[in-house]
Amino acid sequence: VDMSRAVGLVSSLLLLAAFAAADVGQLAVGGTTMCMLFDSGWASLPSKGDATGYPIVFVDPAPGCTNDTIVNITNGAALNGSIAVFARGSCVFSTKMQGARLYGAKGVIIVNQPGRDVVEPVAAAHADYAAGAAIPMCMVDATDGAALQALPSGTLVAMYATAVSKVDVNILFFFIIAVGCVVVGGLWANTKNPYLLHGTSVMIWCGTSSVGSGGAARAEREGDTVQFTPRMVLTFFVSSCVMLLALYFLYAYLYYIVLSIFCLVAFMGLQRILDTAFAIAPLSLNPHPITLPLFGTVTIWALATSIVSLLTVILWAVYRQQPNAWVAQDMLGISFLVTTIQFIRLPSLKLATVLLLAFLLYDVFFVFITPLLTSNHDSVMVTAATGGSGSSETLPLVIQLPRINLPPCFSGYSMLGFGDVILPALLVSYCRSFDLATRAGRPTFVQRNLYFVATSIAYATGLLVTYIVLMTTGMAQPALLYLVPCTLGCVWWNSWTRGDLPALLSGDFATATPAAYSTVQSEPDSEDRDDRKLLP
Repeated sequence: VDMSRAVGLVSSLLLLAAFAAADVGQLAVGGTTMCMLFDSGWASLPSKGDATGYPIVFVDPAPGCTNDTIVNITNGAALNGSIAVFARGSCVFSTKMQGARLYGAKGVIIVNQPGRDVVEPVAAAHADYAAGAAIPMCMVDATDGAALQALPSGTLVAMYATAVSKVDVNILFFFIIAVGCVVVGGLWANTKNPYLLHGTSVMIWCGTSSVGSGGAARAEREGDTVQFTPRMVLTFFVSSCVMLLALYFLYAYLYYIVLSIFCLVAFMGLQRILDTAFAIAPLSLNPHPITLPLFGTVTIWALATSIVSLLTVILWAVYRQQPNAWVAQDMLGISFLVTTIQFIRLPSLKLATVLLLAFLLYDVFFVFITPLLTSNHDSVMVTAATGGSGSSETLPLVIQLPRINLPPCFSGYSMLGFGDVILPALLVSYCRSFDLATRAGRPTFVQRNLYFVATSIAYATGLLVTYIVLMTTGMAQPALLYLVPCTLGCVWWNSWTRGDLPALLSGDFATATPAAYSTVQSEPDSEDRDDRKLLP
């Protein structure tokens, strides 16, 4: 694996995306500024130093139109030489622009409706951009619109562009978090007895705990997983579809159910991670087993990590809407991800393929197809994930980071959905299991973990492609549309070319070809050539 070439590819793609700029601007109003979005198709805006101020005039009636074809402005003479302020609604943006041009306005400001997202005021048809004089058009939120209306008569307002890269620098952190969770989860899922501490295994899980040593503790630890069956996969898929639709229509009622599930799994995950950290720490400490009512025998470390985890979850749940609550949410989210990856096992490549392809279709349908079916053209996936415009709560099943490359008056979060990490990670974990069963004894880590390494790289590649498409199109993307072909394609290609496909498909690792491996082991040069190309 040529890591320097891989790093170079990532850097080049990120730099390529950095050249695109979003249509973000600001209004200079006296000594203050207001953020707005504009569509440069109507007219470009100057930089701050070159902007010219004009008085603003509120159109009467506020929408400035009756429908998409009829302009309705009673104070048209007052718009000449001014910036016309329209209310959003009643017609398309092109009709409002038609009225502004008709009466000689120098610019257009659209005041958004309360509860709706601020958008770029795009034309109804591309030909509308070239019809008449070039007048800039922008949109501000309802709060800033009310502030504009309170300005004294004759106040000058200047419109100017703000250079904002379409590259969200948070994608670098999301990339590290997602790939890190996939790799760590895959390794941990196939590590026997990670709680081993000086010969004693310690575990507290769902209110039960154990202190043991040797084979008994190891057997208990290995049994602490769930292996998916075809019926479970079908149930999981159908319930996911039903739950997403239910959230779209009944978000306010179901949000707290999802919140409770997240808190429970996050608590167990954080406790498990902290307990494991104590177990592997180079400390000569006695686990100090103690007996508690209802819980039985636990160790002092398990009790301490449980208390810390529980307090973390409770504090986050109480203060989750505070500005810095994302730090605790992300910590709990990473615990949720790693624990889920460690907890769920896939028995075969056949079932993994069915699972991933089913959720690829799920992702595409709920992101791309549902806007064509809903009355307000909303994406069911996006609306359910963000809570829509009618809720101040967002689902906690995301890793979120505050946007740091926006102007000061903008705010918002970048988000990474859990499904885009967990589902491909189950395939990566399965590949790790296959490597452990069939490729042990190889001289290097890559040779011993060929499928695990290759699929991890394929996941990173798919994630990178997702971000590139997201930045270049500016549209929400179903990440599995890119992650599934990359990861499944990598596994199928590598296993087919090496003769391992039947064993991977069936999950019967005993049918793999160890004789071929021993032959390759005796020919180092052949082995090196065989493992150099990990991706198709």
